[in-house]
Amino acid sequence: MGKHSGKIARRAQLWTTARALKEFTAKDLSSHSKMSVQYVHRAFMDWRKWGYIEEAGKRGHKTIYRALKTDGTPPVTDDDGNRLVDSTPADRMWFAMRKSNAFNYRDIAMHANSEDTPVSEEQAQAYCRMLANAGYLHVLQKSNAAGKLAIYRLARDTGPRPPRERRVRAVYDDNLGEFTHIAGGLANG
Repeated sequence: MGKHSGKIARRAQLWTTARALKEFTAKDLSSHSKMSVQYVHRAFMDWRKWGYIEEAGKRGHKTIYRALKTDGTPPVTDDDGNRLVDSTPADRMWFAMRKSNAFNYRDIAMHANSEDTPVSEEQAQAYCRMLANAGYLHVLQKSNAAGKLAIYRLARDTGPRPPRERRVRAVYDDNLGEFTHIAGGLANG
């Protein structure tokens, strides 16, 4: 795990509590999470910066905040405002795939999941499906309606960094049956 794993995991735990409360003051969140009010205020600075919370009113002289986003976890920054980065679910799933001979999505979720970087079965299933469709995984056994899971083997091990889906701008030419990538956008004229 990376050097910021503990801080990132602690902040993710705090965010989980905030989402469950929906509306909260710093003191409310501190009480529920067993983290100091000062730590909660530092989290609020990040969460406001990244658009995860907003002010929802006042309770006496205390500000009430509302969680805006219900998916994902807000980024964590250091004291200088730089975003801290740790391993992602894709990093952990790719690592598990590279170390396995044959696997299903549940195997990957189990081996990739950690306290610092949670990986759900749904995430693992979607990642396996995406990689299989892109030719990175070979399907050894197809899934069926009786509950049998698809079994995969890594077909293309391109290195330690996980392949990821990207959306790119391109032009499709029906005459040639191919895409041409648009570099830097469209020219005006």
